[in-house]
Amino acid sequence: MRFGKGSFVPCLDLGGKKINVYDGEVRISKKEIEKIVAFCKPLWEEIVKKTENFNFKGIIRFDLVPSFSSFVKNNGFVDFGEISFCGIYEINAHSPECCSALCAMNKKGIMVIPIWERIAKEIKMHFGKRILFIKGESLLKREWGDDFIDLLKKEGLELEVLRHPYNCLENANNLPIWRWGDVRFSETEDEFPIEVQNWILRQQKEKVPVFNTVSFLPEKDAGRKDILSSDLFAGPLSDFNGEKEDFVIKPLRGSSGKGIVFGRLADDQVWQKAINGVREGKNGLYKGMWLPRLPLNGKEAALDFNVAFWANGPDLSYLYSIIRMDDWDSYWKRGVINVCQGGGVASVLEE
Repeated sequence: MRFGKGSFVPCLDLGGKKINVYDGEVRISKKEIEKIVAFCKPLWEEIVKKTENFNFKGIIRFDLVPSFSSFVKNNGFVDFGEISFCGIYEINAHSPECCSALCAMNKKGIMVIPIWERIAKEIKMHFGKRILFIKGESLLKREWGDDFIDLLKKEGLELEVLRHPYNCLENANNLPIWRWGDVRFSETEDEFPIEVQNWILRQQKEKVPVFNTVSFLPEKDAGRKDILSSDLFAGPLSDFNGEKEDFVIKPLRGSSGKGIVFGRLADDQVWQKAINGVREGKNGLYKGMWLPRLPLNGKEAALDFNVAFWANGPDLSYLYSIIRMDDWDSYWKRGVINVCQGGGVASVLEE
């Protein structure tokens, strides 16, 4: 993985703030893409089997903890060697928003992979051109979603876009449904009112194609953070010894870095409340995994690696990658690198 010379530039508007974007080139090789696919494919197959999501279709994203083997300066780039992975934070099987971030970056003149072409191609292949696009109400979707929609329409998708307050659902004419928003049947983490969620489920039961496919039962949710059993996945652990500094507690069905409690940052009262959530089955207890600390352009940076695929049952087709970045000190104080929590982003190009 190679980084060109660059810096964080406040570029993207989000909720009245400016999100930092790395303005240098970041590149991965075809060999690295093959390695990424080989790493993710068996994990997704395991999830599909465990949750019985054999007919799942849609865009999914793996949030990975990368590791690097070298540090070599070469022709204006810093080469960290071939990327590998030492852990997984989560798999977003609901409605990854990084696609809209890349489209917003493209609008600002930042070089990105034309992901809208790849996504439109998969949708046409599986569902045709006419799609009912139900847009969720998260901050990133509100701010950057229209850039994504406009580019998809330019690729020939005939999107009928429904937005909040989601009137006219009953006039959908059995079009394939792209539900671009989380459906977790939770009061705090859903992007649609309950009546919209129930309508989507009814359509799916009546065999109207829905992507991303919705699980009818919470325990069958392919995005749950306690599904994977791989040693590379961060927990949950049954042998917690009471020393909280090396542990993290996460909502099992949360998103955007919200509700995460880091033992090294939390006081005893906050930690105990989170532990109670573990006992109630709402949270998971995990061994902390920290992002790599990399020297980059005279500073120290933290970054993760997010890779998106089109999922067709257990099969995956590579779409794109994006990384979230921040200076090390800021990341270490927060513990998270999510854009909604103050992190920055960088487009990943392909060699």
